[in-house]
Amino acid sequence: MKKLNMSIQTLLVAIALLFSATAVNAQLPGKPGGNTLNFFDTNPFGGQIAQEQVAGTFGTFGPGEQWIGIGQPTIGPGGPLLPVYGMRIQWGGNLGTFSLEDNGQLEIQWGGLGSTSELDFNFVNNPFGGSAGELNVMRMTAAGRVGINTANPQGRLDVQVGTSDAEVNGGNIRNRRSSGTIYGLQSSASNGSNTRKFGAFTAGTGLGVGYGTYGLGKIEEGEAYGLFGEGVVCSGVAYGVYGRVDLCGSGATGFAGFFDGDVFVTGTLTHLSDRRLKKNIENETEAIDRIMQLRPTTYEFNTEKFDFMNLDRGLNHGFIAQELEEVFPEMVSKVVHPIDPSVGELNEEEIANLKEPGATNFELKSVNYTMLIPVLTKAIQEQQTQLETEKARNDELQSELENIKAQLALLNTSMGKGATGLNDLESNVLFQNVPNPFDQDTEIRYTTVRTASDVVLNVYNLQGQEIARFNNLKPGEGSVNITGASLDAGMYLYTLIVDGQAAGTKRMILTKN
Repeated sequence: MKKLNMSIQTLLVAIALLFSATAVNAQLPGKPGGNTLNFFDTNPFGGQIAQEQVAGTFGTFGPGEQWIGIGQPTIGPGGPLLPVYGMRIQWGGNLGTFSLEDNGQLEIQWGGLGSTSELDFNFVNNPFGGSAGELNVMRMTAAGRVGINTANPQGRLDVQVGTSDAEVNGGNIRNRRSSGTIYGLQSSASNGSNTRKFGAFTAGTGLGVGYGTYGLGKIEEGEAYGLFGEGVVCSGVAYGVYGRVDLCGSGATGFAGFFDGDVFVTGTLTHLSDRRLKKNIENETEAIDRIMQLRPTTYEFNTEKFDFMNLDRGLNHGFIAQELEEVFPEMVSKVVHPIDPSVGELNEEEIANLKEPGATNFELKSVNYTMLIPVLTKAIQEQQTQLETEKARNDELQSELENIKAQLALLNTSMGKGATGLNDLESNVLFQNVPNPFDQDTEIRYTTVRTASDVVLNVYNLQGQEIARFNNLKPGEGSVNITGASLDAGMYLYTLIVDGQAAGTKRMILTKN
């Protein structure tokens, strides 16, 4: 593409002639090379200083014209004066103007019939060095894009910091209003199609600390927002703030959001837990034993020593990450804490035992308290099972006590009846299964009168459905073995029936690991 270039020497000569007494009301002679320098002060040329090449005609705009005019231009030779005052360059159908309109508007124009599509602002450290002596500071394109330190802007505003540049920030926008609403930068993106649009985007490579967007809201009184996000949508999904982390190395650690200070939400805080995204799902086990190894503590943060971190200043309840890591290592994570550039370089006393000298961050340990919820739930379930087991054992002991009382009552009433009264000591007794709870096999013992003719043991689920029957059991002392392999985990009832009469009912619990 052609660029607009102006001959500095010619412009200086033309301006000098403007103040030359010999040039007033006179046409200067022609110059070598076909150029003519003219100073006109009468219509039809409107009093302009002009340089005209032999190949063209001053005041015309065709593709073969090559001239420059300074002053108040006309529409063609002898035409009416235009309501602007400035300078126009015409070359090969391309033009460049710098003018002040009669309404006070200053305007720069470029373009024309040729291929000119770029306006460059270049710094020249050697006027005779050609392109080697030029530094492109800013470029504007016909597509409405502005590039600073880049000749190929990719957006409406494209600011780049080169690898050898001394700048830290790609851009620094400061709003120093003393009152009212203050915006350091307001960036928005709208789109009618289903593609993604970003209001702001920053990318970089290399080592150190990179900020895609750094927002600092500072005000003496009122409300300050370092970053304010609002998503508005009539149909679909809106995100006020969307943060994503892309860890491209196995040793990387990152967070979609990192907050130095308290976090407040007015809505619901949820966690992703869709079954379709999970694998290797297993039941939690031995929760009580591990929970009992933890040490719940109360504590306060050392805000005096680490005041730059905005730590909570009240009483807290929780665990020590290093202690929790010994029992639940998966619940403890390493956090890389960045050094906030707004607070300046921290001294070594403030970050003792946390940051290595010269480092731009330091490592801390954090706890995923949400992960404790299912472990605590399992511990409660295990404790409830233990309580039910103890209750069943108490019921067994109570039943045995009642049987002993009945035996003693029979013994007291049989004293004095002679030897035949000893038969009255026999009775129907159902004992608690052992072990209980059980996960494989268990034994149920019973005792009946020796004269019983029909002894049956039935097993029921909690819905009252009979799931097993043991018939033709021998009278007197006996036992029945129950195998848990054919049953589901849960609670069951079993009843001893002697000669058609229920002699007792007990509960048993089957667990499966």
